[in-house]
Amino acid sequence: MKTSDKILKIIMAVVMVIAIAAIAHMYVNLPQNNYTFNSKDYKTFDLNEDNTFAFEEYDVTKTNITCKGWFVLNDEPTYKCKKMQIYLGTAASHLFYKLDTVRQNRPDVDVYLQKRLPMPQEYKESGFTASISRKDLPHDTYNFYVYYESNDHKVMRKMPYKIII
Repeated sequence: MKTSDKILKIIMAVVMVIAIAAIAHMYVNLPQNNYTFNSKDYKTFDLNEDNTFAFEEYDVTKTNITCKGWFVLNDEPTYKCKKMQIYLGTAASHLFYKLDTVRQNRPDVDVYLQKRLPMPQEYKESGFTASISRKDLPHDTYNFYVYYESNDHKVMRKMPYKIII
């Protein structure tokens, strides 16, 4: 074996080790709050649930993304909601990044919807505030999603809002 062939093999081995180390570093540094929903997950969602929602405040700083609003299933009182979670989802990779979501009492939403829905329920626990650090998010275009879960329903609703990071 020629010396040049040996050198080439050594260079290829070094490049391979560096590539593997770079991939491992990228994997370790992925945000711990990302999720991929597979097709089995999508089949568990109720797709045609009537809902009403609003994003009332939206703040993007150099470090954080924060949104405030409310979400209800029209035919279910909000006290039945076991979990409400806001996500940012990428169109390209189908990764969903979970925002820290805190539910809030919103008696104003209850009053508003009592007058507007045909068979209103109780909607006092419909509010949320959600935020995520921008450092956790790769550059991409994101859609907002609301995940709502009760004993009777699982809903993942794509919101009509996008953000480009």
